[in-house]
Amino acid sequence: MLRRAPAAEVREDGGVVDQHRPRVLRDHRVHRAVDPARLGADTAYAEAEAAEACRLLGEGRDVLLVTERPGAAGPTPGAAAEATAALLGRVLRRQPVRRLGIAGGDTSSLGARAIDLWGLSYGGVIAPGVAWCRGHSDDPALDGIEVMLKGGQMGPPDLLESFRA
Repeated sequence: MLRRAPAAEVREDGGVVDQHRPRVLRDHRVHRAVDPARLGADTAYAEAEAAEACRLLGEGRDVLLVTERPGAAGPTPGAAAEATAALLGRVLRRQPVRRLGIAGGDTSSLGARAIDLWGLSYGGVIAPGVAWCRGHSDDPALDGIEVMLKGGQMGPPDLLESFRA
């Protein structure tokens, strides 16, 4: 990801194989674990998480938002993906980035919709199951955004770090 142009990544909890998790989290400057149940049910919590992510991005820092593994009473995977996508939309409406990585199939599709893209141009394959695209939007701050869309367990352990470079 670009240091001069802040980047953000959003991922479902299952988006990275557990043995890769320490490497992925170490490779990002700021790791924020968010509670998917609270994101969907508590507007004040969702706003606070969005404000903190925007603050960090505004400082030029890279941010990795990761949903915590929901408990037994947690939201369904679809509800967690919707809440995470809504958080992404909140963040990027206030603090656009030039590069965005989204992991998780449902989160990827819902996330692309949440940030008001009207289209994606395919740029190529970064790794098996991982596509690089350019986003198109009527919003000049988002038009041309580089987007990495990654299926749940796809990509090598250093994928996010490679995307950052």
